[in-house]
Amino acid sequence: MPNVTVTKANRKIAVSHPTVQVSVSKRETVKWVSPDGHFRIQFKAGSNWQNPETTQDGDSHVAECGPFDKPQKLSYSVVADGHEDLDPDIDVRP
Repeated sequence: MPNVTVTKANRKIAVSHPTVQVSVSKRETVKWVSPDGHFRIQFKAGSNWQNPETTQDGDSHVAECGPFDKPQKLSYSVVADGHEDLDPDIDVRP
């Protein structure tokens, strides 16, 4: 399962992996973790994926999505109040 670290600083959001690759055959998921506070994952229109809920786990905030069921490229936004949105991708492979 690919893990993506979400950081927030100076009104900007950054991720440790701008493009994440996951495997359909391995039934992989993506997990986003931020030690810097709450964030939301919002899939772009047409992706047919529900936006995962972000929960607090100790000092971190966590969102997880998958397993993915068909090869495709998914675009999503990482958003947080008071910060500029970030638009990375998930590359789902067979």
